[in-house]
Amino acid sequence: MSRNRYQLLLRMLHFNNNETAQRGDRLAKIQPLVDILQRKFQELMYPGEDIVIDETLVP
Repeated sequence: MSRNRYQLLLRMLHFNNNETAQRGDRLAKIQPLVDILQRKFQELMYPGEDIVIDETLVP
């Protein structure tokens, strides 16, 4: 796929209406997609008995 074709597709890909999006929300344009992914990840993630958290992930 050419770079121009990719940029055209990327420009035309929308997940939310620009007119109803909240101003100042940086994720407003992709919020519906983020909500769907978050819900699916929460449904499918079943942590086991032993969970290891890397200390670099904890602020």
